Amino acid sequence: MVNYDDDDFAEFMSRVNDVSATIEGLQSGAVDANAMVAADEARLREENAIKAKRERRTEEASLKVEARVAEADRMQRLREEKKDELEVRPRGTTELAHATRPPTIPATPSCPTRAGAQEGLLPTQSEARAVGGIS
Repeated sequence: MVNYDDDDFAEFMSRVNDVSATIEGLQSGAVDANAMVAADEARLREENAIKAKRERRTEEASLKVEARVAEADRMQRLREEKKDELEVRPRGTTELAHATRPPTIPATPSCPTRAGAQEGLLPTQSEARAVGGIS
């Protein structure tokens, strides 16, 4: 024997009561059958639009995945083809260490730095305060 939950039974009974009320309304003329049909058609159109949108999104996602897989395959083939041309340096070599250092930028009037201020290219703080640039 199947045991039903009280919530499931209450939901079932509310649906039965809704259907009974609709049938009584149709018999007495309180409910317009054409309005119900129009409402059902509108609901179906909305559901179909949602379903079509979901299918479009799924298709777009699968196309993106296929494109990424194809690009990964292409890159792997290129790596294999150019394997001999690629230069692999061991880690810690001096050439690699020097290549990763950022270049040094000299202090010039177009590049104001602290060194530029010390060389007299920029006003000092006291000069800037006198002019009203620093409060």
